[in-house]
Amino acid sequence: CALPISTVPGRRLREIATADAERLLTREALKGRKPATLLRHREILHAFWRWAERQGYVDKNVVASIPRPRLPEHDPRFLSLDQIEELEQKTAATRIGALVATAVLAGLRREELCWLTWDDVDLDAPCPVLRVRAKTVAGESWQTKTKRDRKVPVSSRLLAILRGHRNALGSRRAPWLFPSPDGC
Repeated sequence: CALPISTVPGRRLREIATADAERLLTREALKGRKPATLLRHREILHAFWRWAERQGYVDKNVVASIPRPRLPEHDPRFLSLDQIEELEQKTAATRIGALVATAVLAGLRREELCWLTWDDVDLDAPCPVLRVRAKTVAGESWQTKTKRDRKVPVSSRLLAILRGHRNALGSRRAPWLFPSPDGC
């Protein structure tokens, strides 16, 4: 490849070394870029060099040996009890009220909520639970993010909401706990 790269003037692609890529990332860091932005820049460069290597434009990926920037750990932010109460009040009479309550009160991820079926819910057991588990429905398969099935206890507050949701759906129940308008 005879294309010069603008961040390394006067050099051809095969002439660019790991040190050049490191200098570019260091310059970006000195401009005050956040760690997540630096990580994204490195990922983009890595993907480009991997492609160039597959195409035969370069002999090796010069970015592969550059360590990934570490992202700082952040403490999770939680809704206050007042915020939970307000959210529940504002969504209770809406189509998504039970969905929002389940997300907040059971702490489920968005995808876990989307894949909950009525078979995953046991509201009439002495200790009601939601089962978050791998499954295949209508030919489509899904696996939990952690690849581990788990049971989530249902609080009395959530239990009342889910029973109301079940009763409101009546005979129109799809296999999904929270079906889309199309029943998916």
